[in-house]
Amino acid sequence: MRTGIIKILAVAAMMIAGLFASLPAAAGLLTTPAQIQAFSFATPNNTTLSFNGFDSTLGTLNSVHFVWSLDQTLNNTVINTNAGPSSVGNPVPLTATATTTFTGTGVAVLLTGTNTLTTAGFTGSVPGGMAVTTVGTASVTGMTGGVCLSNDLSCGAGNTNLAAYIGGLNLFNIDISGIGNQGGTVPAGVFSGNNSNASGSLSITYDYTAPVSAPATSALLLIGLVGMIGLRRKS
Repeated sequence: MRTGIIKILAVAAMMIAGLFASLPAAAGLLTTPAQIQAFSFATPNNTTLSFNGFDSTLGTLNSVHFVWSLDQTLNNTVINTNAGPSSVGNPVPLTATATTTFTGTGVAVLLTGTNTLTTAGFTGSVPGGMAVTTVGTASVTGMTGGVCLSNDLSCGAGNTNLAAYIGGLNLFNIDISGIGNQGGTVPAGVFSGNNSNASGSLSITYDYTAPVSAPATSALLLIGLVGMIGLRRKS
């Protein structure tokens, strides 16, 4: 009788262990560390940034997040070709205005941002002898934006095919373009102009689902093994 009960318990334990072992493991939502690439232009220009694709051994890719940041500086300059100092900005002060557009292009994603800067008006004297003088500066820092792509509805429009972001390298073309002008009163032999520079960064992070082991499954498998050992001993 005792032997029969032991056999029944052992078989039941093995059946339960097998059942739980066949269930899918629990899943956890994780995010990869951010990959950050910086860029800097003395004048409006473009460059290509590269990022590592998602490592599929980590789990299933759910979404891709892009965040960009831009700092911009505009300078209003004057060149005086006269031998001596010249007065400028009277009656109309010297100013410069520039509109800068940031564009980041990748697979199925377009990042854009636009900002306009204007220098404060300047009235005064500038040195001669072909000297280049900065008479006004305007800047902006922390201009940011972001886009998210997902293969579900967790962010963005959803239902985006993220296959291009798995493995390999992802290339992004960063373009900084600008349109500027300057104005104000200058005498003969004095010329006004402007120049600008921009710097910033682009970062990418991946959200993914990673399978994790279920502790209960391991425990029940152990029970099943103990049961099998018991059966062998009794036989």
